[in-house]
Amino acid sequence: MMYKDIIVLLGSAFFIVVAWIAFNIYHNSVVSTTPEDLQKEILPITPTFDQSTINKIKTRAEISPSYNIAVPLTPPVSSNDIPEITPEITPEITIEPQSTDSALIASEGGEITP
Repeated sequence: MMYKDIIVLLGSAFFIVVAWIAFNIYHNSVVSTTPEDLQKEILPITPTFDQSTINKIKTRAEISPSYNIAVPLTPPVSSNDIPEITPEITPEITIEPQSTDSALIASEGGEITP
């Protein structure tokens, strides 16, 4: 009896999956359409290229940049021209822990006492 029940369940599940796939394929073929403007834009390009232009590009001379830029030198700065900068001194703040009466203290037995 158990074997027949499993066969019926597997058969109905298979039928539902096949019907679902078929319905999705039918639905996509009927409903999904692209607009005419987009169909004109997605046409494949022709694979014909101008070989003479490609050969000219291959044979042109390579130009490498020189990276030699003339940088104007600035006169050296004397120590008299630099303003003296004094750092600001900030006061040091110390925080001392304070005990409160509400702190819980653990006993040796592991119990918390107030």
